[in-house]
Amino acid sequence: MLDAGEWIVVLAVWILPVFILIGAAWAQPDRTAGLLIAYVANLWLIHWPAAGIQALPWMHSLSPVETLAGFQLSLLGVWAFTIGGLILAPLTLSLFESSRAAAVAPAPREPSARVPGLYLALGVMAFLALPIAGAVIPGIAAVGSGVTLLVVVGLALKAWTAYHHGNTARQLLWLGAGAVLPLLTLVSRGFVSFGAAAFISLAALTLVYVRPRWRLLAGMLLVGYVGFSFYVTYMRDRGAIRSVVWGGGAVAERLGTLSNLATDFEWFDPTDLTHLRRIDARLNQNFLVGASVAHMEAGLAHPAVGETLWLAAIAAIPRAIWPEKPSAGGSGDLVTRFTGIPFAEGTSVGIGQVMEFYVNFGVPGVAIGFLLFGLALGVIDTVAGRRLWRGDWEGYAVVLVVGLATIQPGGAIVEVVASAFGGLVGVLAINRLALPAMLRYLEPGAAPARVSAPAAEEGT
Repeated sequence: MLDAGEWIVVLAVWILPVFILIGAAWAQPDRTAGLLIAYVANLWLIHWPAAGIQALPWMHSLSPVETLAGFQLSLLGVWAFTIGGLILAPLTLSLFESSRAAAVAPAPREPSARVPGLYLALGVMAFLALPIAGAVIPGIAAVGSGVTLLVVVGLALKAWTAYHHGNTARQLLWLGAGAVLPLLTLVSRGFVSFGAAAFISLAALTLVYVRPRWRLLAGMLLVGYVGFSFYVTYMRDRGAIRSVVWGGGAVAERLGTLSNLATDFEWFDPTDLTHLRRIDARLNQNFLVGASVAHMEAGLAHPAVGETLWLAAIAAIPRAIWPEKPSAGGSGDLVTRFTGIPFAEGTSVGIGQVMEFYVNFGVPGVAIGFLLFGLALGVIDTVAGRRLWRGDWEGYAVVLVVGLATIQPGGAIVEVVASAFGGLVGVLAINRLALPAMLRYLEPGAAPARVSAPAAEEGT
């Protein structure tokens, strides 16, 4: 095992790619939308804090060997992802673009100021309608979950507009609205992780261009501390909250359970073993990865050898076209299969990309898998960033929703592909049908196309 000093070195090496990605984005903000940062930030959340508390001399983990093994694999993954996103993605784009003999950059546009609000409203409507629609219409869940990401798109565009108008207060207002997303998903679904991931992604999208940077970094540290405080308090009351939410309690009853979080809020204390145990219990994806390593090395499970990746590759094919399509088990089934750990019914346990790449092809699978994953998301990130700075908000929404759907570092890749494809189909339909109709109704005399967007001119 590592001593405290060695843990600190490993932790520093892991977090270095985060600063590399942020520095690269600040150097060329018009070439990124912040998706690479968003993915690594969400990956950090489920791997780094639980490993970080191992360096505290008063913390004695119940699974130090598994935690170290899993963290080392995540370290390999985050570096491979960064190389794929920052080096391979630009090279791939340059080769593709150089092969287009008559490639001409589209003219900047001035989109309708109503678009961000409409995306936000449509995303909220999809979020509210999804539980009912998903139960009535087969296969609509993937499309609906993708469309709900328009909430993040709308908030990001609202913050972007406020930034270009020099309205810092309004920008903070929209970021603050994003901070409510974890509470919204907690009250409505009983899970805080979905809303937290959405807010982290929103923060990453605005991190690219916001100034002054020192104030932004200070705000990130403050938000991070409040976030961990909220998490340890939520974990204390999670059982009571879920019993009300999953039991179909009325909105007033659900809000009543949340009031306990506010009235008896616990500020995160790194010397409090109870707080550290709560982090170690549910934010320690390293343990599950390490357990899969031990389980497979003992010969208790055979490698998947691409099985889960094949299921992910065919996830976008509707069953209406392929009725006999093989079904993919949930992440929890896969985790039990490759770790030997049973989980109670209703417990949400994601396999995560680190474990999934490992159980398919071992350590080389983690390196190559994350390299290609970073390449793919890096291309998406660059295209989204260009469309944003060019004023093509509709195109930005399409690409961004696909990118946001891939930011599920704790989920199965089959879920990533299904969400990304569903989001693509849903937002393309909205851009083609719903958005033009709504704009025609709200702006009956507006010209269909405009150029010379101030946002694009202020770009770099």
